[in-house]
Amino acid sequence: MMNRSQLDLLWNIEIACRRCITASCYFDITSGTEQNLWAFTQNCYGEICVIHWCKVFGARSEPTHYSRLFDTPTIACISKHQVAIRLHTSVTKTEAEYTRLWRDVKKARDKFLVHNEFSLTDKPIFPDLDLLVKVCIEMRDVIREIITAEQSDDETYRSNIKHFLDHYTNDRLLEEIKQELPILAAAVSKR
Repeated sequence: MMNRSQLDLLWNIEIACRRCITASCYFDITSGTEQNLWAFTQNCYGEICVIHWCKVFGARSEPTHYSRLFDTPTIACISKHQVAIRLHTSVTKTEAEYTRLWRDVKKARDKFLVHNEFSLTDKPIFPDLDLLVKVCIEMRDVIREIITAEQSDDETYRSNIKHFLDHYTNDRLLEEIKQELPILAAAVSKR
């Protein structure tokens, strides 16, 4: 039986995944412009995408790392190992390839986006944000499965989260973002 703290963790993972997905889509729309305003905006979207992804999938010491869901053995419907397999499978990568992706994303976050290790000869490179989105989409599916299968000592809170996730599916989230993109694209194209 999940407790209130685990429900809070699930909810905060959901928020970080949603923000990562949204920021990635906005990053794509603001790409390719030569105006400083939009180049800056694009970089901000890319940074926030990576930062939110790392909140859930970066260092295991993060308070919202998905593995913390399994700190106590109260989630029975899926194991931490099964989630890990689903995450690397969602981007059609082997475990070793996923580890490389994880390392690159974490390096970008740690060395260039959160800290500024300017003396390094490495130049910051945004990871493939589309891959980060796929991982977040899979994690949202995992969260929905957990919240549906498990009971809680705070059934009202669990039910509220379940209701939100049942209503605000990945398809609905992506469609909502898609509907907003022309507004941002029109702003970007104005001279």
